[in-house]
Amino acid sequence: MEIAGNEYRVHRARDSAKVIFEGTLRLSGTKAYKPIAQLLQTVGEDGTDIVTLDMRKLQFLNSAGINMLYKFALNLSRKGGTKLVVYGSESFPWQKKVLGNLNHFVKDLEIDFS
Repeated sequence: MEIAGNEYRVHRARDSAKVIFEGTLRLSGTKAYKPIAQLLQTVGEDGTDIVTLDMRKLQFLNSAGINMLYKFALNLSRKGGTKLVVYGSESFPWQKKVLGNLNHFVKDLEIDFS
């Protein structure tokens, strides 16, 4: 599944629990992020032991997108039994803070900024 706009692309890697974010996500509000939230929810409910978010090519994520990401992480943690692995990039300074805060929501979290 793929969700794309002029400046962004979010897609699930073929036959895996990996979601790849690319570009600049500046959608306006919760309703605009609903398709992406549904994609994440589907991946989280697939019964896999590990969900991976690859955000290395995500240049920007606005506050509505950050809220969506945190809600996903919180719901995944509440469900239990699933590890969240997040790949970020030090090239985008916002990622260190935003993705680092995921540890407040997820017990089983691995973050890699390589």
